[in-house]
Amino acid sequence: MISRQPPEAPLRAGLLSGGIAAIAAALLSLPLESPHDGLLNSASVVVAALAAGAVAGLAWKRIPEGQSRTLRFVALIVLGFALVAGASALAQTQLERSVSFGLPIAALAAVIIGGGVPLLADKGRALPWWLALAAVVVALAVGIALAGQGDQESGELELPPRTADFQAHWNVTLHG
Repeated sequence: MISRQPPEAPLRAGLLSGGIAAIAAALLSLPLESPHDGLLNSASVVVAALAAGAVAGLAWKRIPEGQSRTLRFVALIVLGFALVAGASALAQTQLERSVSFGLPIAALAAVIIGGGVPLLADKGRALPWWLALAAVVVALAVGIALAGQGDQESGELELPPRTADFQAHWNVTLHG
């Protein structure tokens, strides 16, 4: 007897793959110099990777089964990466470091999601729903927790270095 997977199995695989990619992408984003710390931080990276995973799961479900299914899916992943690369290049005209920040994260997410969805979606038994939910929750927690970390300034107050003019002024004032 062949067990059929529930129709949401590819979406579960996409969310699980997206969650794994989101955590990896959030960690990768930390040493990279963000073009805008308020908008492009680990939280936004996680949300984008989770969305990419969900879209990939839905795409896998829509592609008809057959010999070319995996090839078509990989072509969609490459197309998605190309769109992100184009958007990063376009953003580079307004925000410095958009390409150097966006491309490594997009490449990592594309590899994890592109390999994870086909691997997980076509198993004999569907992934449990709680596993996909746990991946999403953990990824969001990591993204939010790390959102304030990264390349931004430390926020510590420091006195500026003393200059020769400042020292000369105080020497004249104090010593008459």
